[in-house]
Amino acid sequence: MPRPKVSLKEFEAKLVGVPETEFIRLAAFIDGEGCITICRSPRRGAAASNQHELKMTVSNTSLRLFDWLMSTFGGNVRRAHNQSYLPVYSWVLNELQAEVIIRRCLPYFIIKREQAEVALAFRDLKTRKRLNFNNSRLTPLMLMQRDELHDKIRSLNGARSRFAPKAALAMEKEGA
Repeated sequence: MPRPKVSLKEFEAKLVGVPETEFIRLAAFIDGEGCITICRSPRRGAAASNQHELKMTVSNTSLRLFDWLMSTFGGNVRRAHNQSYLPVYSWVLNELQAEVIIRRCLPYFIIKREQAEVALAFRDLKTRKRLNFNNSRLTPLMLMQRDELHDKIRSLNGARSRFAPKAALAMEKEGA
């Protein structure tokens, strides 16, 4: 059954009573079972440019983990559609919730520290745009900065971009 959407204020209010030791534990789970990334999707419909979004997930096969995550922090749990023997579940937060969690867990990350720092730089970039330019279109510089952060976090995660900028594709062709 789908859960109702929770406002950012409600989400943050729930975290006020969470002991710091739970954020330390959460950072360990994100380090070991999680992913922090910036997704980029190509321009669609009325969008003026590529879309970028911060994503953070924790995946595992144990429902006990997700009971703890949901009761302690909130968010959503989804079952992944896969062909493996055991069902795999993912704890998913929206972009703003992910930012709050990453900021609280940042001092405790070991493996995902660099990804967390890039993710927060990305969120700061989006916040500056919203505060300074409201609903205006992204400038080429803003888009380039988002693309650079996307590429950096993908590199840290050991992945190659599926939607490489045209300049990068041209350089690959010249080098081949």
